[in-house]
Amino acid sequence: LHLSLRRQRQMCIRDSICSVTVRLLKALREDELENMKNQLLEISQDGKIRDDEVGAVRKISEYLDSIAEVISEFKIMSDKALKGK
Repeated sequence: LHLSLRRQRQMCIRDSICSVTVRLLKALREDELENMKNQLLEISQDGKIRDDEVGAVRKISEYLDSIAEVISEFKIMSDKALKGK
């Protein structure tokens, strides 16, 4: 690629990595992770999801889905940035 186009592409990838990194760090809220861990330990003690635990399990699942999405984006962007290094 032409040098200026290559620089522009590198800047775009770097900006994307920065954006995804910020989103990932915001998603990994320490207090939320600790709360989720405690809830999962409590829920899993009897090996069953009781009716009163369904809402918590759904909320945890949604939270994990959102983190997984950002992790996937980060992996794609970091793989692009590391390509050829």
